[in-house]
Parts: sequence; structure tokens; C-alpha cells
Amino acid sequence: MPTFHIEQVPGEPIFILELHEDFCISDQIQSDEVSRTILDAQEEPAFFIVDLRHMPPLTLDDLIRAANQGARSETPVWHHPKLRQLIFASELPIIRLAAQGLNSAPFGNLSVEVFETVDEALAYCHEQIRAAG
Repeated sequence: MPTFHIEQVPGEPIFILELHEDFCISDQIQSDEVSRTILDAQEEPAFFIVDLRHMPPLTLDDLIRAANQGARSETPVWHHPKLRQLIFASELPIIRLAAQGLNSAPFGNLSVEVFETVDEALAYCHEQIRAAG
């Protein structure tokens, strides 16, 4: 049984990666592979909203492993040329801190937004799409 699900918002360059209750950090390798395949097929850069609201609590070690996998692996999906922006949906303060840490030189100065809900993240994406015209 998959521990994550990726879905495109119909007709928009927005994908939602939902991590399920049984997701563990070792599953990120597979979710990154699926995400990379999706991004490779895009004609225009896309937003990726990672819904972390249902997954089990993360340890500091989990966060470091996830950041290294996503931003510093051999082919880091968080630096994919077709990734317009990475967005996390989570109420946890540690996720906001992790996002700030990703905006540092060791992680390639990633600009990551964090919203408490997927709806807020979607509203942000729509605002960015409208602003780009």
C-alpha cells in the first residue's frame, strides 16, 4: 500500500503530494522518484504542495535526512528545473524552522513557503499564477 499520493490540480501547474499516516522518511526516495517523473513531463514549471499534516511526528534526524534527500542528493528533486516552488502544508512550528533552514547555502538557498492548510497553499499558488500573468 503506498504511503503517499500525488495528484494534479485539474488544469493547473500545481501538484499535491499527500504523505499518509504510515509514511516514513525512507519512503521519500520513492516519492521523490515519482515527483521527478512528473516534473520531467511538465511543459511549464509547477508548484508542489507537500501535505505533511497526516504523517507521524518527525524527529530532528528525520528532518535532516529529508532535507538532505530532497535538496542535496545526487539528483535533488527540490532543485528540479521544472519545480516552480516547494510548499509545505503543516501546523507544526518545526516545519517552519526547517523551511527557513532550507533557505541556506548548504541546501541551495531554497525558497520554501509553509501554510497550515492545503487550501491556504492553493490560494498562494493561485495568487502567484495570477501575478505572473
